[in-house]
Amino acid sequence: MAHESKNSSGEGAMPTLVVVLGKLRPQLTVLVGNAGFTALLGRALSLAASEAPWMKRMQVEAAGGLSGMAEAMASTGVEAIAEGSAYLVMQVLQLLVAFIGENLTMMMIVEAWPDYPMNGIEKRQGSSDEQRT
Repeated sequence: MAHESKNSSGEGAMPTLVVVLGKLRPQLTVLVGNAGFTALLGRALSLAASEAPWMKRMQVEAAGGLSGMAEAMASTGVEAIAEGSAYLVMQVLQLLVAFIGENLTMMMIVEAWPDYPMNGIEKRQGSSDEQRT
């Protein structure tokens, strides 16, 4: 989220959240389809809402988008939006790790952000390949 917020036009955490989810979505829909992405995001939103109650006003649309963001932004402080958005992304990633494993999840992150320095990821991927041979 921090990497994307530096690259955004400064519109706040919610637009950054949309960018982050938009970058993960292509890899996820290839793996689990649009319905799977929608279900994963819905579960992550439900989990995130336990820590950020203002997110209870948001819903995952059938197409995989988030509705209710404008209302959430209007009635919630900037810091709370940033924290809740980060928590939502964390929940998505934790669910991915639980469902597909850490290595595949990290590969998706590297594909989504190829220019972001990921210290040690290449080494871990290489070491797991070596173990299989």
